[in-house]
Amino acid sequence: MNKKLLGMVAAVSVMFYASSVKAMAIPSHSIVIGNKAYSIDYIVKPANYGEINSAIMDASNIYYVVNSSTVKDLFFNTYVSTDLIDSIPTITYKDGDGEVYTATSGSSTLQPVANPFMSTAKVEIGSSFNLIKKITVTNTTVPDAKYFTVDGGYIRSVGTPIQTTISGSSVNVYFYSDSAGTNLVATGKLDVSSPSGAVDRPISNLSYAMGNSSGNINNMGLVAGDDDNQWIYYRGTAGDLYKVKTDGVDRTQLTTGHDAKDINVVGNEVYYVHTTAATKTVPASTSVYRMNVDGSDAQPIVSGGKQVGTMGNLVFASANQLDDVIVAGDWIYYINHTDGSLNRVNVNGYGNVTISTDKYTDINIVKNNIYAINMSQGGKIYKIDINGFAASKVSDVQARHLNVTDNWIYYRNYSDNEKLYRMSIDGIENDKLCDDMAYNINVCGDTVYYKNGSDGNKLYKIGADGTGGQQVLTPVAKTLGNKLSNDVVEYINVVDPTVYYTPLSMTPLTSIVKDGSNKTTLK
Repeated sequence: MNKKLLGMVAAVSVMFYASSVKAMAIPSHSIVIGNKAYSIDYIVKPANYGEINSAIMDASNIYYVVNSSTVKDLFFNTYVSTDLIDSIPTITYKDGDGEVYTATSGSSTLQPVANPFMSTAKVEIGSSFNLIKKITVTNTTVPDAKYFTVDGGYIRSVGTPIQTTISGSSVNVYFYSDSAGTNLVATGKLDVSSPSGAVDRPISNLSYAMGNSSGNINNMGLVAGDDDNQWIYYRGTAGDLYKVKTDGVDRTQLTTGHDAKDINVVGNEVYYVHTTAATKTVPASTSVYRMNVDGSDAQPIVSGGKQVGTMGNLVFASANQLDDVIVAGDWIYYINHTDGSLNRVNVNGYGNVTISTDKYTDINIVKNNIYAINMSQGGKIYKIDINGFAASKVSDVQARHLNVTDNWIYYRNYSDNEKLYRMSIDGIENDKLCDDMAYNINVCGDTVYYKNGSDGNKLYKIGADGTGGQQVLTPVAKTLGNKLSNDVVEYINVVDPTVYYTPLSMTPLTSIVKDGSNKTTLK
């Protein structure tokens, strides 16, 4: 990205953080490049630098929207009239999450493009004291988000104001499906500076309350962090579930005799999958358990079906194991191991439905869509609407080990000797990141971690945009990743800044800081 532009953006964003502009509804803290506009939160993500650079090359103007009355021309470093923006007939705007909207001249609201995943709110002075503000979520398309609260506020239904004391320029917004605040559905962030009264402003960084990252779940979900980054929940050496503080103290065993995987933590609840082994008289069974974060009240809430046969006095079973189990909002998504079908069930155990009978692997949930590999269609990448279940192909590339984050799809390119690639979420851009044979990919922040099949399955990493690797010029030019450990690894889980990995047996877990230091074995 143009470093001079990024520096100017950073400078002005420190100076100003104000309300939405009335001209064409482009929010404050945005950059207008030609007829495209971007939230600063979107621009500063390294994964988006290529897109921003391309927009700059095609543009004759770059403006920084400060507030409803202040716009700065970044080419000439001068303040200009808001009329310059209002004179552009239509602007395409991307928020911090990559959601796309259109702003039309003369309109005071953004119009979401198809399949929106958005929420808006009004911010007003709650009393004569500026610290007391009234916040009302006016609209949301997030499924099951019927109630909300903000930092320090009470839970209210959508459309009902919350009045509370807020000292900063932004506040966290939490959405629930119930008035008691038991089931957390989604979270976001709201700019509360310069109250705007009747003007709606977007809630940024809006996403489902995820129980774990898709990168971890697709690596057996052996480790999960809590919402406050205070505790790590992990599978111990014997398979039971443990928790320990991020500083390594207060290690606590939560289960006994359970074989925990696909660990999810949402609010005050922990979800995990436990499979009982078959005996001579009892078939195997697989269940998703839910319990409190202190280990109490562990209960199975959904179980896989099973097929039972007999041979003499031996009962054998093929349990319908539940793979890739991930909690998103009010729902648990999973793959039926027996037939590969994609399914979901409510977090309370009811409403179990099959989303698709095609055989899928590697579930990733992004806003209103599920991204996964459709094995019934030759291992192609597919997108499935989370509400209507309509499926569409993203790319004809044959992929494995899918990991979707920050509007990019990271994957092992089965068609190119297992090399590490990334593709834009619309399937248009497709680039090789390195020439290593990359397995069990896990993307966290600005780094891709993977098992390097080109080097005996050792732990490697490279930048999310392919930078920071090793350049090898002979016998042919190649980009290779950087080795983090000489250990042979199988599954890779990450809770920033710590990387956790296992041998094939899944135990014991070993942790290492992302710079390769402080290697520790977890018991």
